[in-house]
Amino acid sequence: LETRSDTDGYPPPNYTFADTLETARNTIWFGQAGLDAQVFGVAHQATYAVYDIDRANLGGDFPSAFTARRQIGRYTASYGAPGDRFGLQGGLEYEDDRATLSDGTGLRIANASAFLVARINPTGALSLTGSVRYDDPSNFAGVVTGRLAGIWRVGGGFSLTTAWGQGFKTPTISQLACDYCFPGGRSTGLRPEHAKGYELGLRWSGMGGRTSAQLTAFHLDVTDQIDFASSFPFRYANLKQTRSDGIEASLEQQLSEAWQLRAAYTHTVARNLDTGAALLRVPRDSGSISLSYLGRDVSAIATVRAQGPQADAGGQRPGFVVVNLAGQYQISRQIALTARVENLTNTHYQEVLGYGEPGISAFIGVRLTGN
Repeated sequence: LETRSDTDGYPPPNYTFADTLETARNTIWFGQAGLDAQVFGVAHQATYAVYDIDRANLGGDFPSAFTARRQIGRYTASYGAPGDRFGLQGGLEYEDDRATLSDGTGLRIANASAFLVARINPTGALSLTGSVRYDDPSNFAGVVTGRLAGIWRVGGGFSLTTAWGQGFKTPTISQLACDYCFPGGRSTGLRPEHAKGYELGLRWSGMGGRTSAQLTAFHLDVTDQIDFASSFPFRYANLKQTRSDGIEASLEQQLSEAWQLRAAYTHTVARNLDTGAALLRVPRDSGSISLSYLGRDVSAIATVRAQGPQADAGGQRPGFVVVNLAGQYQISRQIALTARVENLTNTHYQEVLGYGEPGISAFIGVRLTGN
């Protein structure tokens, strides 16, 4: 994939957002190979993936170039089908990231990890899952994290769900290199993120499985959350402590054999516990509703997506509503025509304050598949 686009920047002497002659060029290449095998009732899977990116910002007062390669090797062994009373999965993973910066210097980070997941169904109504993972990054100390989850089918189509877990995330190579930051150069002193959270939910399924609904409350605490600074110097930095609380609701209704309605809504209160301020670019309210049709040769979906106002660098970003359409016509088993229209109502909106999104856009394509 290769793209080239005109961009805006922050030219001297005022260093405020303005039209410039800058261009951005991105070349991306991705490949993956895998092997599956079944030996003595255990499913084995090995995969290898490589991802290359070549990114450059040209023509401005602060040109930059960044190339990177990510390689991921993964092996898993699984025992037990989803319907079995007991299931076990273990695996190993190794990730290697290398980058070259504008000044010709290089940067490398790697992470080796091992994980184990166990699932048990003590009764037909109860399912429990536990997992443990060990990460050994090249630039930071190793960490063990765990997760517990459960589903209890209480009857009448209702189920209670709960989960508790820990998280660990090291800075990415792009965040560490920070070649596009201002002032340019590597980030220093970035620490990994550590998180812990829990959730509690209620599910319902009725009308012979044609209707399903879910309501979930969640809580998340993050230590040393990595975020991009909204004031000079414009670089990645750690937020000492953040907290997110919220509720999610969803509904699926099979209107007929071909028609389906889906709706989702999320309310989130996310804040920096040190300052009390709302976290940037986390809308309090967001949701979507979609109507889809799946026929023998024709499929289509219409989606209405909405976000409420959110705190952003430099002020409050207004909320918006966007309508998208997509469809496909299957000419044969191997050939399909595709089409989509984004921002059908030509709404002027911003995902990020100060950066406008495209107006109405139409795309037509052909999809080819093997036998």
